[in-house]
Amino acid sequence: MTPLISCIVPVFNGEATVLEAVASIRAQTYDRIEIVVVDDGSTDRTSALVRGLGADVRYVWQANAGPIAARNTGIRSSSGDFLAFLDADDRWHREKLARQWARFVEQPALDVCLTLLQNYWVEELRDEADLMRNHFRSQPIRGYSSVALLAPRALFDRVGFYDETLKHGGDADWFARVEESGATVEVVEEVLVYRRLHSGNRSRQWSDRSQEEILRLMKTIVTRRRGEAG
Repeated sequence: MTPLISCIVPVFNGEATVLEAVASIRAQTYDRIEIVVVDDGSTDRTSALVRGLGADVRYVWQANAGPIAARNTGIRSSSGDFLAFLDADDRWHREKLARQWARFVEQPALDVCLTLLQNYWVEELRDEADLMRNHFRSQPIRGYSSVALLAPRALFDRVGFYDETLKHGGDADWFARVEESGATVEVVEEVLVYRRLHSGNRSRQWSDRSQEEILRLMKTIVTRRRGEAG
């Protein structure tokens, strides 16, 4: 029997996009899934919209603590043997989970499967999209990001959950710990995740703080690895 995959959606004030995100999970050709939407203290219509989706969507509320904490809440609230994450403003290709699971079937020692992801700009940012047409951000990107991830729950037990003290570098820190653990990682060279770029993106709103935190995190990782090597 194929394993149950828990699909975790952290959301904060996502009334404009969360239904589309959940619809892309429901459309998956892989059929053993559970959907867990973690509402990070939304003040808009997110709660009403998600609660109205039906019994196949589990709604979990938490006081506002940020998307990294919401992912961890989702892990604790889920029951699947495998975990996948989708931000409420992004969407998946309908074959994402099926094609990733196929890699685990072919390689039993695999620990993490990622995909390519494609950025796309909303209409209000058309001018920016035109400027970035030939930039690497407009091309398919190897998705070292939670939204492109499929991994067994046991891996999180081994390397730990996301670090909630980090506001922007949660993915970078977690993947660094995965690498240090010696886990086997594979990237499916297909675009199976579509990441929406809009004026409300957290990375855009807090770009200066994000860069500062990532720089501090990189220094911490380098220091840790030097200590382990010594």
